[in-house]
Amino acid sequence: MRSIMFAVVAAVFAFASAGAQSVSTDAKQAPTGPNTGKITGDLTIKNVTKSVTLDAVFNGGSLNPMSDSYAIGFSATATIRRTDFGITGMRWEPLVGDEVKLIVEVMFQQSKD
Repeated sequence: MRSIMFAVVAAVFAFASAGAQSVSTDAKQAPTGPNTGKITGDLTIKNVTKSVTLDAVFNGGSLNPMSDSYAIGFSATATIRRTDFGITGMRWEPLVGDEVKLIVEVMFQQSKD
């Protein structure tokens, strides 16, 4: 059941990160444990496309008391290098690191329709 959930998550939220110009719709998923997995897909920023792997965690599911609908939650992280995506030549560049940590928190809720 959880491996099916990871497949759904891979297809639905594959790299919906801030600043992305496009996200992969062909993400690959690989379970690494009962509640964990890796989701790999393409991320495009500033017209540069790179393969990125998210470390994903299924946080669980339960009835959402606010909406009376079933909800499931996932977290995922990845680290990219801004220079790999052409983010260079900024005035602030000497003051920040090259590594950028992507943090994704997602909740899917069952529709009442």
